[in-house]
Amino acid sequence: MRRKPEIRYEKKLADSLSLQKIQLSILDSVAQKVKKGGIITYSTCTILQQENDDVVAQFLAAHTDFSLLTTKTNYDLKQDRTSKTLTILPNDYNSDGFFVSNLKRNE
Repeated sequence: MRRKPEIRYEKKLADSLSLQKIQLSILDSVAQKVKKGGIITYSTCTILQQENDDVVAQFLAAHTDFSLLTTKTNYDLKQDRTSKTLTILPNDYNSDGFFVSNLKRNE
């Protein structure tokens, strides 16, 4: 929204749900190529739960051979880390919003 403030008024829940389906489809395709012990980094440039944590939860429910790893960073974060995923909020860092998660195929 930082670069496109008008999106606040234009984006609808249906848009997020449509993107969610696309993102799950991409993850499903990629998962087939990951070897045991391999990691998928799922990252988006949005902070919407539907496109982030919800996608990860749905992916893990469908792919029980994957686990969610704690996303690590070398940077000092302003947020309390109660989740294994990482969400960068625009107001905390004067940046765009981002989400990062790491999904590991079990060995």
